[in-house]
Amino acid sequence: MVVRAADAAGRSLTPDALPGPAMDYWENSVQVTLGTAAPLLAGLRAAAALAADIGGAAAARDGRRWASEAARLARAITATFGRTGYQRGPAAGSGADAAVTFLGPPFAEPGPEVLQAARAAQRALTVPNGGLRPGTAWSGTPDVAWTAETAFFALFDATTGQHGQAAVLLDWLAAHRTKLGSLPEQVNSAGQPACTAPLAWTDAVTVLALLAQVGHLPTVPVPPPRGSPPAN
Repeated sequence: MVVRAADAAGRSLTPDALPGPAMDYWENSVQVTLGTAAPLLAGLRAAAALAADIGGAAAARDGRRWASEAARLARAITATFGRTGYQRGPAAGSGADAAVTFLGPPFAEPGPEVLQAARAAQRALTVPNGGLRPGTAWSGTPDVAWTAETAFFALFDATTGQHGQAAVLLDWLAAHRTKLGSLPEQVNSAGQPACTAPLAWTDAVTVLALLAQVGHLPTVPVPPPRGSPPAN
């Protein structure tokens, strides 16, 4: 399963080392977005780490291939998305996207530029009811908050030591559950739960954020450069 998934991730990379247009969490496949590139990076790095844990000649060969592809993709993300402040697309003006949090723990260790971009995105994407929307270019109702994106930032804040900000978002999520206690997909301008509930990925990310508030979450490791000895 891991081999098939990681090889598919590697095949998705184009000659510029970024993935081609594919459906991201906005359900949009017009262009390459941070919402596709960043998860693929986490997946390739995680696959390389799993290969190292499994051991053996075949796993080692696979792991080296995935590590090389992850390194190419990481450089391409920095060179393209990083140039414009980690916006939704590589082009300037594509707008802030909650997917910038996918470049933070537990998926990756963020550098100062990612931390700065995430803080700016969080300010830009907060709607009047206190939650967050997917992006500044989001075509949906502008004053509706989406719980998954709100949880993304709660997790990012908690794992980067911004526990006060994370607590505000986690309190907001708790306060906007349905009458049965589940987390909905959206919260409308009147502060009422809307659309699908329960929403599994909001639940999962919220649990991770709660764990990060009280302890350390392991981060997907960066594979060592090709030819480096294994870590002890």
